[in-house]
Amino acid sequence: IGYHQICNDVNDLVMQGALLILFPPTPTTGYRRPDKEGVKERLRELISLGFNLTYPVIGDIMQLFEPKLSDIGNILLESFDEIKNDPVNEFMHRILIESIKPERNFKKYDIWKFLNQKLGKIYDRKDTQINTGNKVAKKMDDHLSTKGKKRIGKLEFQEKAFLDVMDRYIGNTNKSTGTSLIFTPKFYEWVLETFGAEAKITKRCFDDILKTRVNIDKQFIQTPDTKVQECTYEAISNIWNIYCNKHVSFEHKHTQHLSQAAHEDILDPLFKGFLWRLFKLDPTHDHEAVTPSTTKKRHDDLRTLMIWYGCLVNLKDHLMISGDKFATREFKQSLETFLDVLERSEFKKGSKKRKQRLVINQSRKRRRKKET
Repeated sequence: IGYHQICNDVNDLVMQGALLILFPPTPTTGYRRPDKEGVKERLRELISLGFNLTYPVIGDIMQLFEPKLSDIGNILLESFDEIKNDPVNEFMHRILIESIKPERNFKKYDIWKFLNQKLGKIYDRKDTQINTGNKVAKKMDDHLSTKGKKRIGKLEFQEKAFLDVMDRYIGNTNKSTGTSLIFTPKFYEWVLETFGAEAKITKRCFDDILKTRVNIDKQFIQTPDTKVQECTYEAISNIWNIYCNKHVSFEHKHTQHLSQAAHEDILDPLFKGFLWRLFKLDPTHDHEAVTPSTTKKRHDDLRTLMIWYGCLVNLKDHLMISGDKFATREFKQSLETFLDVLERSEFKKGSKKRKQRLVINQSRKRRRKKET
């Protein structure tokens, strides 16, 4: 075995060990914490000996020091950035990808909170440079300025960065939803807490959670003796319940997957939760006062209502023809029960007026578009 092979075999341990010596878990008396230059000097020494600071190693180090990121995270990340000397967008993309890899299985939010704060600082720095006419800054970051589009806000910038790395990771690994989540439940929790129930990234996470939860249910239906690890099943069920309890919206495309489910824990959040709220079937629902700021929202809500209503009616008609071939008995019963309730509701009584109002709104929108 040659020298370089030996270096390669022990590379990760050596790099992590070097940082542990610089930042010991229990510092001795007289310990002096190194600054960025001290960290860079030690890393360069190891690189000159044949070791390599790869992005997976950086991910391992960030995981190792996760509890201390609020204290030493900036020193570490800035040292790695200057050693790697990659464009800032590429550097952050690679670091973010390492942080969301499911095999790392972080127990807390610390890593994503820290990296999200770094993204916020990058946004602030670029925003200042762009506003002061820095041409280099304008070229460096396509997230902040795109042709013909308004520069996006900080939270949207942060969300887009995580969305991009999720897509990149899935594209590189060809990983798709099965009976395990693409990313970890803890990451999905953090996304919901940070970006909210209506964010695009949250809905992307919900897609994976929903499909995975349904796939497990399908497996139980097809093979009742199937064994799923209790911790895996519990974790997926918990994150499903968290997203449903936070009222993350279902989309009509989800019915394709939900039609294969039989468990009430999967069907009830749609038929007894989301759809009841959407169609305002709860008699205790507070009706929103009409103001100029709510006009567009009401138009969007109306359009969503009509799309969902058409989807549910068409689905019922399709299932009546096809029988149980394309849906479980439990799904069909839930669908029929909900539509029966809807038929007797105020929504049905006013559906003709709603359709007319939607047509008028769409006509006005097209006319304004032509005029401009």
